[in-house]
Amino acid sequence: MGNSTRDGDGVRVKTGVRATVTGWVYPVGPKGDFVSKAGNRTVRRGVKCQGRDGDYWVDLMATGDRIEALLHPADGCLVEAWGSEEVRAYTSADGTPRVGRTIWLEGVNVLQPPRERQSPDDCGDNIPF
Repeated sequence: MGNSTRDGDGVRVKTGVRATVTGWVYPVGPKGDFVSKAGNRTVRRGVKCQGRDGDYWVDLMATGDRIEALLHPADGCLVEAWGSEEVRAYTSADGTPRVGRTIWLEGVNVLQPPRERQSPDDCGDNIPF
């Protein structure tokens, strides 16, 4: 099932595994888009997915002609995305072992437009708490 390699710290990285995720698209901040030393632009977006054990995040990365496909869905859209997956083990700032997932985008479908948020003034007397 795909190739496996080891990064500089000896952590196992799976590459070449095909994966599909469904979740809500979110921006990842100013460090999401970057240009490599070779001059290639890369775009990153976060997808919040729901699993059996709770919510988890997957990074979507795109380069070249796939950048437009990743920039098209508006923030807050429900999307289905697929591509080649990388899985990394790392330790969080508090010392907890974690898993990071990245999908190098091959395609994306918008399943639902962004949800409109109501302001508290629009709720009237129907406040749910």
